[in-house]
Amino acid sequence: LNRGNLIEALNYYHNFTLRPLVEVLRIPHQPTRHNFHTRYLYYDLPGEVIAKLESLFFIADGDDLWKKRQIAEDWFFETIDQIKLG
Repeated sequence: LNRGNLIEALNYYHNFTLRPLVEVLRIPHQPTRHNFHTRYLYYDLPGEVIAKLESLFFIADGDDLWKKRQIAEDWFFETIDQIKLG
């Protein structure tokens, strides 16, 4: 994003932000499929989690990507903390 390479930035967002987020979100609900990425998400995760994830997968522009990346990263670390405490 800093270099203005939106396509590259979006690819990094999906691979290094959303993919790890989905993996950790599955652990409390369906740990045997933690590495299935988006496959079976709608069957494995609660509706409120799916709704929040959907909002993070669809990006309007570079500014939206900045905002959603931060939301996704915060959610990732919150989920990791919950798993550790669980």
